Amino acid sequence: MVNMDNIRELLPHYLVVLVLVILGTTLVRLGLGEVNIALEFLIVIGIVGVYVLAIRRLGYAPEQWQ
Repeated sequence: MVNMDNIRELLPHYLVVLVLVILGTTLVRLGLGEVNIALEFLIVIGIVGVYVLAIRRLGYAPEQWQ
């Protein structure tokens, strides 16, 4: 069964990560032109990792990320 409280807590974070990934990859493409998919993958992993660490450090991480 899906717990709606968990979804409500996690959804804003996933939306922010999605927006950051889109912005990050767009800025890289604008700056460097077309890039290798492996580089884009590393950028995505980096953005997600930094976001999760920052949110934990600031104390805003959802319970599921603790």
